[in-house]
Amino acid sequence: MDTGMTRKIDDLGRIVIPAETRRLLNIIEGDQLAIEVQGDRIILRKVGVTVAVGQHRFEIDRDTVVDWERQLSAELETQDSEKIREEISRRLCF
Repeated sequence: MDTGMTRKIDDLGRIVIPAETRRLLNIIEGDQLAIEVQGDRIILRKVGVTVAVGQHRFEIDRDTVVDWERQLSAELETQDSEKIREEISRRLCF
């Protein structure tokens, strides 16, 4: 999809992803983007959170993780992030 937007590369090789594009793709500060080259194209892909269950690895988006943490917080009736992380680990381990 060609948006018609252009950006200049600065002296350190950086470009700015327009706010509208970041909102559309739910990209926030701190998110990681994978960089792929296909011919003369550079493709940026938002990297999700990787969850390992046994030998299987799953990539899920950050919103799913945030929703799950929120749900666990309500279930456990706590905002203690350490307790929430412990519960996530307990539920993911067999």
